[in-house]
Amino acid sequence: MQFEQAKRTIGFVSGLLTCLGIFYIASASSYWSAVHYPNSLPFWIKQSIFAVLAIVLFKVVQLIKLDYRTVVFLYFAGLLVALTVWLPGLSVVRNGARGWITLAGFYFQPAELTKVTTLLFLSHLLSFKTPLIKQLIVLGIPSTLFMLQPDFGSTFLLVATYCALLFVTGLSMRLILLGIVSAVLGLVALIATAPYRLKRITAFLDPWEDPLGAGFQAIQSLLAIGPAGFTGWGFGNSRQKLLYLPEPQNDFIFSLIIEESGWLMAACICFCYVLWGRSAYTLASYHLQTVYGIQIAALALLLLIQTSVNLGVVTGLLPVTGVTLPFISYGGSSLVSCWVVTGLIIAIYKQGREAEEWKN
Repeated sequence: MQFEQAKRTIGFVSGLLTCLGIFYIASASSYWSAVHYPNSLPFWIKQSIFAVLAIVLFKVVQLIKLDYRTVVFLYFAGLLVALTVWLPGLSVVRNGARGWITLAGFYFQPAELTKVTTLLFLSHLLSFKTPLIKQLIVLGIPSTLFMLQPDFGSTFLLVATYCALLFVTGLSMRLILLGIVSAVLGLVALIATAPYRLKRITAFLDPWEDPLGAGFQAIQSLLAIGPAGFTGWGFGNSRQKLLYLPEPQNDFIFSLIIEESGWLMAACICFCYVLWGRSAYTLASYHLQTVYGIQIAALALLLLIQTSVNLGVVTGLLPVTGVTLPFISYGGSSLVSCWVVTGLIIAIYKQGREAEEWKN
């Protein structure tokens, strides 16, 4: 009974967060859209279209059976999709990163799909106790493709999720430390070799050192959050969305939510993410130490770590990384990915349960 309840809860919470996202995107993007995209559809309408597509895919992916061959195929398909960002005519450079492609007037970020397919493959390798070096190769290929764009946020999420997954699977501490040290050294090297990433670190330590440059977003986010109080200034009354906070409907939408609706709404949204994570944990617990449980854990950790990173960035606890807030931030790729992940969690749970019933 609790597992069926968890299935319903994870779907309901995903829908609730999506509706809240559309609601606040309408406010956060109103001025930005009027100034920069006066002849385009409002962002909230576009997000509504993405939401319909996402829910359709949520239903479709629940029909997928993820055996080993399918997971391997999806992994290589994800790599091929990641390579499309270098195809002339499809590739789009935004904010200095070649991480997007355009299809029928809509933008799509291939890394969102590749992260999911990579984690599904890594989950299988972990369940089969595959040598660590092979796992690192499987992890390293998409990570390298992301960094060539460059997309440090996707790389960090993928590596961080894998490191967390090592703990979940109960791997020996020696191998866990080896994997984490290897991943951390790689991330440190990537940060050290790119001046703009170093600037983000220094801006995190002291954003007021460069208030109009690297520290600008962090400062404007704190200025939105600081005076909000318990109930905020009221829906639609944000001041920071008036071109102070760039693209407020994207990565920093949580700061606009706090500014308009206060810490009460922030606490409610955080509770929703906790409920989503609790439901995913319940479904994973049905398949403890099996490939199904590891896959569910990997997908859930991906979204929960992404949520934690975004909230940390918005509140000044982490450096700016360009990571969206799942289900809420504007963006079709992110929203569709979140719903696909949720659908896969339910599909994997049902597949594992059917396999167990067939054995019995």
